[in-house]
Amino acid sequence: MILNLLLTNTKEKLSIMDIARQTGITAKDIMVLLESYQILRQHEGKYFFYTEPEYLRAILKNSGREYRKVESKNIHWKPHFKSV
Repeated sequence: MILNLLLTNTKEKLSIMDIARQTGITAKDIMVLLESYQILRQHEGKYFFYTEPEYLRAILKNSGREYRKVESKNIHWKPHFKSV
């Protein structure tokens, strides 16, 4: 989902928080994923995205099932309450 969002992004600027708002994934989890693929990098105390579309496509091709798209509108979250 995150890599697809990076591939289809048309904005000049995209932040971790933009991705978090669009996906519902926490900013920390997004950072961990992007750092693990060496997409999110740090230079002189600032973070930036560094990747090529071909690299993103290669990651997507080698992970998961391409035909199983997550539809965020179908994901519903309910808080868990402990019974006393």
